[in-house]
Amino acid sequence: MPNFKYLSPEWAAEALRRLRTELSPEKMKHITSSMMTVYTHCPDGKMRAVYYVLKEGAFEQLTIAEGELPEAEFVIKGDYDTFAQISRAELKSRKALMSGKLELKGNLVKALSLATDPYFIDHPARVRAIQREMTRQGVDVYLGSRLRTISWVADAFFPWRTYIVIPREGLPTVFTFVIDAARAADDSWLGAEHVLGYGPMGGQDQITLLANEIRRCLKGGKGVIGIESGMGTYLPEGHITLYEYEALRAAVPEAELRNSIGIIDELSRVKDAGTLNRFREASRLVDIGQAAVLEAIRDGGYRGRSETEIAGIAIHAMRKAGSEWDWTFTGGQEIASGHRTGYAAGACTPATRRVLQAGEPLMVDLHAMYRLGLGDHSHNYLLAPATDRQRWHAQNFVGLMRRLLETYRAGLTPSGLADKMLDYAEECGFAEYMVPGFEHGIGLLGDEWRIGTHAGPFPFWTDPDHVYQPGELIICAVQYACPEEKIGFRYENPMLLTEGRNEVFSKFPLEIEEI
Repeated sequence: MPNFKYLSPEWAAEALRRLRTELSPEKMKHITSSMMTVYTHCPDGKMRAVYYVLKEGAFEQLTIAEGELPEAEFVIKGDYDTFAQISRAELKSRKALMSGKLELKGNLVKALSLATDPYFIDHPARVRAIQREMTRQGVDVYLGSRLRTISWVADAFFPWRTYIVIPREGLPTVFTFVIDAARAADDSWLGAEHVLGYGPMGGQDQITLLANEIRRCLKGGKGVIGIESGMGTYLPEGHITLYEYEALRAAVPEAELRNSIGIIDELSRVKDAGTLNRFREASRLVDIGQAAVLEAIRDGGYRGRSETEIAGIAIHAMRKAGSEWDWTFTGGQEIASGHRTGYAAGACTPATRRVLQAGEPLMVDLHAMYRLGLGDHSHNYLLAPATDRQRWHAQNFVGLMRRLLETYRAGLTPSGLADKMLDYAEECGFAEYMVPGFEHGIGLLGDEWRIGTHAGPFPFWTDPDHVYQPGELIICAVQYACPEEKIGFRYENPMLLTEGRNEVFSKFPLEIEEI
């Protein structure tokens, strides 16, 4: 508002007018509350505050206060220069809040609901939960090296080898390849002070920087360093390497390196509302991609198109709608046609230059990403003319999926559910075509494949006797394959497990359509 002096009575009157015009009671969720923004170290040395009152979502009052401040349900307090940086778009308000430059007091839940961001995740609370578990387990400093850990804590995309050092108190520090550190710091709530770059310069390699940061967190270089060691089927898992382990042990010889991988895995197993909403949005983007593919192939539009072209149609539609990345390491968008749909146990079909043909099945497995939340949905078609045998296979698959979606819920186990579904397949005469697995784990970018901790008979695989808990998120994943007849189908969809039911996030129809 250039015609008014900032924080003057005239400015306050104009601000109230604009708030009433631009923020309806519906947008403010009909909340009744009082808020106050406190500016310290104003240019004249004074402290001022902007005091707001809402009733049923309508702004009733906006005044400038000095001296003794009124009571408010919640208060945001910070330096005048910090607010000035935010107003000039030099600093994101969320980053200022998360990094401690802004202090929030009062009813946090209501404050965040007023922010109207359904994708909000309280990352400082995540850090505090990790630190409480570190204290309970006797871990003095935690060294995270897995992509799932980096995503879950730092809330930014880190494509390079990255580490995060979490002390018992205070904020974590991320170390990533120097060529990407500035971008990552801008994206992460941790900011430039806690996202640092390493590189092949004197004293700036990753081992030296990690050892220095770890020593800073240990008294006299002694204590327990939690590390992430293990194995996985997922390529970018990021467990500590033998070289890194031995180099750190030599750099901090009086410290104990202890595998503490379960801390993050257990804390991240049940998903919060912000994470779930990110997955819902990523799934909405996938549905847009599926709709674009259907529009392109219907009425014979598939003729002359290759699998890679089908992938490109989906990518264009999803990117246009806001997808940030085709996140999966199985080739981005997995498109299979003809015999490629029926690979034995085949759940990985990166698109090829193969041209789609009449009389064949088509599998369209799409992936989108929204703020590290992952969309993943596979849909199937028969390209006419279809045979009765192909339709029989399709009916088998759809019938199984209906039974599975009616059955899945918290309280079951992976093995118990598999037994139920395989019994159904046996009764209907198609058990030989089923892969005996019906889910894999999922979380923010880098967290894929297994559920929970490693207490099962096969270390670092999902425990077959794991009891699904309310709030767990899985990818409902089913593969039906008949290699001899060159036909197969796949279903994948993020699924939230709750008491007595489930919610699938992709809403694209289940039926196998004849094109």
